[in-house]
Amino acid sequence: MVSISNPLPELSHCLTFCTTDQLVGNVLVFAAISPPNSSFSGIEAHILTCAGLHSYKKITLAPSSALYAAVQFLPLAKQGSEVHRGLAVAINKYFSELSIPVKDLLVRKAGFGNTYVEIAQPGILDERHAAFLATKLQSCNLSESVYKALSAAFAERFLSNIDLDIVLWGQTAPNLEEVPDDMKEVLALFGDESFLPTTRLKRQLSKHASKNAKPVEKEYREGVLREIQEFSETEQNYVRKLEQFLEMDILPLKARARQGAGPEYPTEEELEQLFPESLIQIIVENRRFAEDLDQLQAGNITAFAECCLHNFPNFRDCYDDYLQASSQFPQILARFTKTKDASFSKRVENIGEQRLRSMLIEPVQRLPRYSLYIDNMLSQLPAEHPAVQKLSDARDIITEICSLQTNASAERNQTVQRLQTMIPLWPARLRPTGRLISAIDCQEVLPPFTDKDADVMNSVLLLFPDCLVLLRRPKSSSPNGRAVLAEVDRPPGPAPTGRPTSSSGSELVFAGWADLAHVKVAESSDNTFLWINFLADLRDSWEFKLLAAGSRKIILQSNFEGRASKVAEEIAKAKLERRVQDMLGIREVKEDGLSAWAGIWGDEWKWRSFVPKTSVVIFVADELNGPILRDELYSEVTDGVEVAVLIQTGKGKLGLEMRSYNDYTSSDSVAPNELLLVLFKRLCALQKKHSLPQHPPLARAVTYANERLLKSLNIGFDGESRLSKVLRPASPVKMISAFLGGGPGGGVSPGKRPQSIHLTENLMLPPAGGPVRGNSQTDLRGSPTYAASPSREAVTGELKRLEVIFEGFVMALKYHAGQENFNPSFANIYVDEVDELHLEMMRTINIEAAKRAAFGTTFGAFLKFMRNDWKERMGVLISKKGVDELLENSDAMYLQDFEQYLSAFLSDFSPQNRRAFRSVVRLLSHLMSKTENADDKGTLVAAFTDLLLEEELDALDYLPLVDRLVEDVDTLFSEMPAQSFFGDAPPMGSVNSQTMVQGSRRGKIIHSASHSSVSSSTSLRKRFGLSMHGSLRDNRSNGQDAASSPGKASSIWRTLSKGHNKTHSQDSINIKSNILRTKSIERVERAREQLGSMDRPISREKPPPLQGLFQPPPH
Repeated sequence: MVSISNPLPELSHCLTFCTTDQLVGNVLVFAAISPPNSSFSGIEAHILTCAGLHSYKKITLAPSSALYAAVQFLPLAKQGSEVHRGLAVAINKYFSELSIPVKDLLVRKAGFGNTYVEIAQPGILDERHAAFLATKLQSCNLSESVYKALSAAFAERFLSNIDLDIVLWGQTAPNLEEVPDDMKEVLALFGDESFLPTTRLKRQLSKHASKNAKPVEKEYREGVLREIQEFSETEQNYVRKLEQFLEMDILPLKARARQGAGPEYPTEEELEQLFPESLIQIIVENRRFAEDLDQLQAGNITAFAECCLHNFPNFRDCYDDYLQASSQFPQILARFTKTKDASFSKRVENIGEQRLRSMLIEPVQRLPRYSLYIDNMLSQLPAEHPAVQKLSDARDIITEICSLQTNASAERNQTVQRLQTMIPLWPARLRPTGRLISAIDCQEVLPPFTDKDADVMNSVLLLFPDCLVLLRRPKSSSPNGRAVLAEVDRPPGPAPTGRPTSSSGSELVFAGWADLAHVKVAESSDNTFLWINFLADLRDSWEFKLLAAGSRKIILQSNFEGRASKVAEEIAKAKLERRVQDMLGIREVKEDGLSAWAGIWGDEWKWRSFVPKTSVVIFVADELNGPILRDELYSEVTDGVEVAVLIQTGKGKLGLEMRSYNDYTSSDSVAPNELLLVLFKRLCALQKKHSLPQHPPLARAVTYANERLLKSLNIGFDGESRLSKVLRPASPVKMISAFLGGGPGGGVSPGKRPQSIHLTENLMLPPAGGPVRGNSQTDLRGSPTYAASPSREAVTGELKRLEVIFEGFVMALKYHAGQENFNPSFANIYVDEVDELHLEMMRTINIEAAKRAAFGTTFGAFLKFMRNDWKERMGVLISKKGVDELLENSDAMYLQDFEQYLSAFLSDFSPQNRRAFRSVVRLLSHLMSKTENADDKGTLVAAFTDLLLEEELDALDYLPLVDRLVEDVDTLFSEMPAQSFFGDAPPMGSVNSQTMVQGSRRGKIIHSASHSSVSSSTSLRKRFGLSMHGSLRDNRSNGQDAASSPGKASSIWRTLSKGHNKTHSQDSINIKSNILRTKSIERVERAREQLGSMDRPISREKPPPLQGLFQPPPH
């Protein structure tokens, strides 16, 4: 094995710093300043962001260095600190080493543009940006678990197998015999021809070893002579029987068909299906073989072996066609003889139906008999006999012909059909082009990749020549890899009883697939697990949080436990099998700890037309064409080719040229016996470079993997940088809440943000296959059971349909708000009407019916849809833990800080729930802009708050949060809305009164003046340092009418959303919308006066993302 990455350096002596940046995301820095009395004056730094881990053992802090330019952009107070100077220089060096593809990716992720060059300006990944980050960095204390997680994630990785192509440049050789001699000499350096299983030949042909090491010559000669005589006699009888069958039966039946025997008699074309033309060719070839056997000298075993080797290759085409047709003979004959009184049936009766069937199957049965005869001869011959090898080769030819009986296309269709039976979610468009090579039992370890503490997901990897399929095993009783292989290789016929089916509840769950060209693997030092890098997102995956490109840690189990190198070899050979059809041969060569499986292309143009290409290609050119190709070699590094190599033939020495990404170039002149040594040393060095984010094909995968790793470390990256007490005074709301003991979450330090993953109950659709902790068998929700998965046709269509219904309700409610004298009344809501509208929307998505219904009825049906149908498939919009955290931070943060926090918070949602959450808030904002009465606005806020929350939560506790979201909706939800499913209809969650304004490549949504005034008059309790909780609870406790309290509204919505019966169709529900919001409806100017010296931001305008993004703090 070859090491392709360095282990994590020693970090225990370093200080730790962290922060969050808009471009590079979470930043973790380990730094150590050299002691004053040390001979070296500088800094040791290890910087980890999503762009990768860079380690710098020694960075000199010399003012003459170009990297020192970052120091001048530090604040004057920081420039005197050696720590800040060192951090600024180290980060500047980090930015300078990022490749252009990585910078392009960071820019696109941040939404600033398509490429880094397009937006290149001061303050973007330069010395200004480095100084900005050095200033923001805050000291942090990391737990021992963080260091263990980093050690596990950045453990040394190894590579043992690669696949490559050897292309004979400028040649069109159909076989190796026509390859020029100088190129043959180069190919000979790569070893002897190797075997690779394909779809048609499922196992490597074994070479027979004689059982008798030294038998007596007289005994084996007599035994072999008897075998040869019997072989010749049976061959003569076989040919004679086929000739009689042709002349006496087949030709008369075909002649009758040509004469037109009647409508019930098969046509000549139909008879060709039963008696194919290949049968005549079989008779011709076997007759020739029988004649050659007659001419042999009696008892000459070597001559017999040579005769077989000469004739058996001629059997391939004719027997291949006949074997393919023979599988349909029983059905065809049964169809022709279905009518007993037909003339053809009578002729078959005269021939004898049993005899006819026996003769049709005779060629199929003859081939295995050849192998039996040869095996008997080999068992009697001594191992050193010259005929042993020839007989073994002849036997292998017959074995290969026998393996052709199954049509490759039919076999693939059968494989897909059986996989679809076992895996209901198998996508219809996924039809692998080759055989199922292997099924690998494994566990996927989720970030942060620690073996003992991390979450794992029991899985099965299906390896095909063109793709890698990821399956989940939701239960221990779910089929494993061996069961999948057994089912796929099962002979045709009824399935055995007891086999898992889609209704058993323990089936495998499809989790996604990737093109094998986008898969790269590395191994651990102890060979127990693999690192699989997916260069592109998994396709057809329902695992929203895991589908993106990145690095996966796979612990191997069952047959592959402790055999990571074997799996890597299987993957390398699978990639080669995809291309083997047009190759002249395959070579396996091992050098310097690396095994290379090389495919030889005799036709350059066939190689150029094949897609996708392998990552390493070696061109072999002669002295005339070598200089031409050398000048163009770098242009070959494209379309999947990562390393282009040129071997130029010549007298005495060979020229070796290599080109790769990032302007890599090497030139060598080597002796033939040193070629592989030099070539593999270069390849090993390149493989190490190609495991870094700077390697363009790997940039996206490594960036996303590091991003998920940093997120899983549970470090409050944004806690100190956003909420530090040094930056601003504590929130007055928190001060009063702490003093009064109020608030739903109690006192929480503003310097710490609890790290949480907001996984809704049904986020990972289907619910089966969730990760388990340690060796337990529970899913993400901690449930020990799994529901049966939906059918594969229903998954994507059902999710999209739910979003369409959701948008239909949104459009209907906006339609109500657009009517004159809009009054959001919830009085006189009938349960029967709500149920009827809900059922109509679920069946036909009848938006007109929702528009015709009363506003309260439409909202009731919408609430029932969200509480039942949406929650069942998508999960709750926001969990209790998530909404508590959101409420806490909404009171404690500045507007800009809260905007950044909310963006990160929503990124953990599933895409559907994220869109729905934004749409609900925007819808509420729009309805409030159309409402003038303060009580009606309070009713709307209470109703929508109840819609957002889980049923067991009290909406009154979270009214301040919804107030804040609606108040700052322009800034908090400024992303461009998604395209509507209804064509010209407004997009999901859009507001008619909005206008789109483009600025610095990011859209901003600015409401009309009327809505701005409404937003200004919404609750300002945060700016006054007052909470709304107490006033509302006081109203309820002072004997206020229950029907008029906001709690009554919440209970009404729960009533509407729970029951499905219609027993209350005659009862109406009256709601007196008298929710008091006296402390939340104030003017902004009044708030500003009372805030006084409190340094809290009041601007709602989001600054442009580029201009002044990383400006240095004032000196």
